[in-house]
Amino acid sequence: MAQPNIKQIIKQEYIKCAKDPVYFMKKYCWIQHPTRGRVQFNLFPFQEGTLNLLQKNDRSIILKSRQLGISTLSAGISLWMMVFQKDKAILVVATKQDTAKNLVTKVKFMYDNLPSWLQIGFVENNKLALRLKNGSK
Repeated sequence: MAQPNIKQIIKQEYIKCAKDPVYFMKKYCWIQHPTRGRVQFNLFPFQEGTLNLLQKNDRSIILKSRQLGISTLSAGISLWMMVFQKDKAILVVATKQDTAKNLVTKVKFMYDNLPSWLQIGFVENNKLALRLKNGSK
């Protein structure tokens, strides 16, 4: 039996990632940890649960405390939507511009650390806006 070639493997991985944002984030997303630096994004069970709820409900409000990783999860969801859906518009609404910039920075860090076959390329790339070649922003 012939071994699958690299193009087939990449195609299978791309399809898995497009279908399952948890798989995509756990396997291909890296985040910046405050003390450990660059680490793989291993979602906590409650983050996975939150993601599942967000996927099932198009309108959600999250009442939460600080430092739970919801912003990082939001960055991961945003990146997944931008990479796998064309012409997707994602808006960050925050009380301060620096807070919005921080989320854009998280998305950019995750994107920059994706394998090259998952990177689409930027049309616009600055501290307040990212626009991919597939039209997502």
